[in-house]
Amino acid sequence: MSSSFIGGPIVNDDENANAIDALQRRLTENPNVMPFIGSGFSRPFGYPDWVEFLHEGANLVDRQAEIDDLVLQGDYESAMSVIRRELEGINYFDFLRNTFGPRKASALTWNAPVRFLQQCQKIP
Repeated sequence: MSSSFIGGPIVNDDENANAIDALQRRLTENPNVMPFIGSGFSRPFGYPDWVEFLHEGANLVDRQAEIDDLVLQGDYESAMSVIRRELEGINYFDFLRNTFGPRKASALTWNAPVRFLQQCQKIP
């Protein structure tokens, strides 16, 4: 992958540039490769990352200490289970919908890594 393929802050870091080069090679060699994208990819759209999301849920169910401990241990799934158990049913789904419902893209969004997804479609 060359700088003509993509540019900007994501490739200014050598490690990122090397990873992007490797991804492009693999996509070219094997179109069945599926890149997985982390929660930080949606940050420019105004969505929280996992830690922020879990802290919002902890505040909602008043279980900050328990969820903070789980987050510090890297056990996000257990932290989410506490939130789900405490909210139950429709309240849980309302929490998800209010947190991850539709957002309008801003000009900042188009400077985010999400803009590179379109380039992956063009690889044979």
